[in-house]
Amino acid sequence: RLIAGAMGLDAALPPGPAGQAAADGVGVRVAQLPEIAEDAYGDIPIARNPRRVESPAEILALLRAAW
Repeated sequence: RLIAGAMGLDAALPPGPAGQAAADGVGVRVAQLPEIAEDAYGDIPIARNPRRVESPAEILALLRAAW
Protein backbone atom coordinates (compact mmCIF):
# COMPACT_ATOMS: atom_id res chain seq x y z
CA ARG A 1 0.00 0.00 0.00
CA LEU A 2 2.95 2.35 0.55
CA ILE A 3 3.90 2.35 -3.14
CA ALA A 4 0.28 2.53 -4.25
CA GLY A 5 -0.27 5.43 -1.85
CA ALA A 6 2.80 7.24 -3.17
CA MET A 7 1.39 6.82 -6.65
CA GLY A 8 -1.97 8.23 -5.56
CA LEU A 9 -3.65 4.89 -6.22
CA ASP A 10 -4.35 3.87 -2.63
CA ALA A 11 -7.83 5.41 -2.55
CA ALA A 12 -8.81 3.33 -5.57
CA LEU A 13 -7.92 0.05 -3.88
CA PRO A 14 -10.61 -1.99 -2.14
CA PRO A 15 -10.34 -2.31 1.66
CA GLY A 16 -9.06 -5.38 3.45
CA PRO A 17 -7.16 -8.36 2.02
CA ALA A 18 -8.27 -7.75 -1.58
CA GLY A 19 -6.89 -4.21 -1.46
CA GLN A 20 -3.65 -5.39 0.10
CA ALA A 21 -3.23 -8.03 -2.61
CA ALA A 22 -3.77 -5.38 -5.27
CA ALA A 23 -1.30 -3.05 -3.55
CA ASP A 24 1.24 -5.87 -3.30
CA GLY A 25 0.82 -6.45 -7.04
CA VAL A 26 1.61 -2.79 -7.72
CA GLY A 27 4.73 -3.07 -5.56
CA VAL A 28 5.90 -6.17 -7.38
CA ARG A 29 5.39 -4.51 -10.76
CA VAL A 30 7.33 -1.41 -9.67
CA ALA A 31 10.17 -3.56 -8.33
CA GLN A 32 10.28 -5.52 -11.59
CA LEU A 33 9.94 -2.52 -13.88
CA PRO A 34 13.49 -2.70 -15.32
CA GLU A 35 13.05 -6.39 -16.13
CA ILE A 36 9.55 -5.84 -17.53
CA ALA A 37 10.81 -3.02 -19.72
CA GLU A 38 13.74 -5.11 -20.91
CA ASP A 39 11.45 -8.03 -21.73
CA ALA A 40 9.04 -5.79 -23.60
CA TYR A 41 11.46 -3.52 -25.42
CA GLY A 42 14.83 -5.25 -25.43
CA ASP A 43 17.96 -3.42 -24.37
CA ILE A 44 16.68 0.03 -23.46
CA PRO A 45 18.13 2.67 -21.14
CA ILE A 46 15.77 2.10 -18.21
CA ALA A 47 16.70 -1.59 -18.12
CA ARG A 48 20.44 -0.95 -18.38
CA ASN A 49 20.72 2.22 -16.30
CA PRO A 50 18.05 2.34 -13.60
CA ARG A 51 17.69 5.79 -12.09
CA ARG A 52 15.77 7.41 -9.30
CA VAL A 53 12.17 8.03 -10.25
CA GLU A 54 11.30 11.61 -9.45
CA SER A 55 7.54 11.60 -8.90
CA PRO A 56 4.46 9.39 -8.57
CA ALA A 57 3.34 10.65 -11.98
CA GLU A 58 6.60 9.42 -13.50
CA ILE A 59 6.15 6.01 -11.82
CA LEU A 60 2.65 5.80 -13.25
CA ALA A 61 3.90 6.75 -16.73
CA LEU A 62 6.61 4.08 -16.54
CA LEU A 63 4.09 1.47 -15.43
CA ARG A 64 1.74 2.36 -18.26
CA ALA A 65 4.60 2.06 -20.74
CA ALA A 66 5.56 -1.35 -19.35
CA TRP A 67 2.05 -2.82 -19.44
